[in-house]
Amino acid sequence: MKAAHGGSAALLVAAAWLPAHAQPYRLSASTQAAAYSVAPDADSNQSLSFFITDPRALLPQTLDVSARVGTGGQAGASVAGEIGVLRAFTSAYYPSGPGIAGLSNAYASITFMDTIAVSGAGLALGAPVAYRLDFAINGHISPFPTGSTPPTYAFATALARLQDNTTGQQTELQWNPRYMSTGVYSLTLNTAIGRELSFTGNLALFAQANSNTPPDLPHGATADFMHTAYFKLAPSVAGLNTVGQSGHDFLASAVHEPATWASLLAGLGLLAGLRRRAGRPVVSAIERR
Repeated sequence: MKAAHGGSAALLVAAAWLPAHAQPYRLSASTQAAAYSVAPDADSNQSLSFFITDPRALLPQTLDVSARVGTGGQAGASVAGEIGVLRAFTSAYYPSGPGIAGLSNAYASITFMDTIAVSGAGLALGAPVAYRLDFAINGHISPFPTGSTPPTYAFATALARLQDNTTGQQTELQWNPRYMSTGVYSLTLNTAIGRELSFTGNLALFAQANSNTPPDLPHGATADFMHTAYFKLAPSVAGLNTVGQSGHDFLASAVHEPATWASLLAGLGLLAGLRRRAGRPVVSAIERR
């Protein structure tokens, strides 16, 4: 496992800082895809979101949006997740040529929060214990071009946070692919029996394509994290509670794909093949039903 390390706040991590709500758990997501054309003047924009505070948060939830204009600009954004497992995808493409001027971009963010009572293992109130948070992420992002403001690029961030609601102490990881690799990261929070923890995870992606991109650079960008973003807990003492108010057990030793993901993953495989053959990003990671 890799040791978690900090860094400056990433571009998209702000998407994870949601307003405080009374609900003990929630799953929320936001997606947007937009494509614009200057000549002829046209635009296409689609956005979808959800905010779930009931048992549906334990079941796979998806959003899928896309946009396209006649000059060839296109974008797509998708999320798919549940409490403890987050996935997202963004893609943007824009050709260049005489009379073509425009921009396309896509944004996707998905977040969960759950509350965990520190109890169990037969320990007395106030007994010191600890929880290790394991965060696993695996995905792909288009190479980031050189220059301070590249016209076509993709970006991603992720957040894993464990907080002691009694003392306010917290530990967190802000993952950024510019200087961190994919893999498994771990961090530990000390707490005590009788306290309450909040567990937060976020995954946010962005992709942009511009018709002004030079011919020798890619005109499409993709951030594909539909593979994994898993969040798990390992208590310092066997028998400590790891079940959140949602009913999700964060102790699961291995994350198994629910049967309801089968058709989604089949669609992803088909689209990945189409993307390789076309030589440019597709506009959606979730096959429309």
